[in-house]
Amino acid sequence: MKILMIEDNPYKAEMIRQILEGLELAGIELEEPDHETNLENGIAALKQQSYDLLLLDMYFPLEPDGYEYPMCGLQVLDWLEEEERHFPIIITSTEKMDLVDYADVIGQVQFGWDDEAFRMQELIEQIPLLYP
Repeated sequence: MKILMIEDNPYKAEMIRQILEGLELAGIELEEPDHETNLENGIAALKQQSYDLLLLDMYFPLEPDGYEYPMCGLQVLDWLEEEERHFPIIITSTEKMDLVDYADVIGQVQFGWDDEAFRMQELIEQIPLLYP
């Protein structure tokens, strides 16, 4: 499974990596995730490669193209919709958001809550069932 993680917080990125390593030990085949720390590089990576899963933070500092904190992760979701690129997306932010208009968002993980690492693991384990 090829994964792109767009996350600017190094602590959260490391937590996500540890979750993914645990899944590998459980027998789920994963490649080392590509990791981008800003939206511009994240979209560039999406343009260059195909991914099976996107782990997307929604909260970033002010971006030069006008998208403002906290919802600038929407720029990536909007771009994927415009390009008709469809694959599972898990939102990895500190707050839950109303993203019902984005069909590929299969779940949200609110980091900062004790059980969210487990929830993320459950969501990732569901990917092969949803997208065989």
